[in-house]
Amino acid sequence: PLLFTKVMCPPNRGHSRLVSVRNLVDSIGGTFSIGNRPSGGTAACIQIPLPVYVLVEDDPLIQEGWARAAERSGAMLIQFSDVDSVLERIAEIPRRATFFIDEHLRNDFGTHLCEELKLRGFNDLFLQSGDPNAGLGTPGLTRGLIGKTVPFEPVVDSISR
Repeated sequence: PLLFTKVMCPPNRGHSRLVSVRNLVDSIGGTFSIGNRPSGGTAACIQIPLPVYVLVEDDPLIQEGWARAAERSGAMLIQFSDVDSVLERIAEIPRRATFFIDEHLRNDFGTHLCEELKLRGFNDLFLQSGDPNAGLGTPGLTRGLIGKTVPFEPVVDSISR
């Protein structure tokens, strides 16, 4: 319902409304097509990709928890345990991916990876910390600092119902 709220409410009509739909779907990495049905009438098809989550975490127990949650919810999860592995495969990761990066990796800080990802055009970045006294992240660099629980499972579950 939220996807189409923006499209159905504008005062524009006809063709411009279809352009609004196409622009909205394109902005989230989906596809929109419209055509004639052989039996008459019009057919519209909207395909919206599942979100892509990237976890950069060096704790195997945290990785396992995220993997199980992703499997249960049908989310696409890509996991790495260090900064070098992420940078080696960065070309394979879609720009729409949401990154969850451990604040304190074994050989580096998560903020260093966030800086590199920002330079490469990634913007949906969260630092993670198991420390309840951790700071608020780096303003302007990340969307925030969160705990190490799986944040996407309830969202995907509510969409699938």
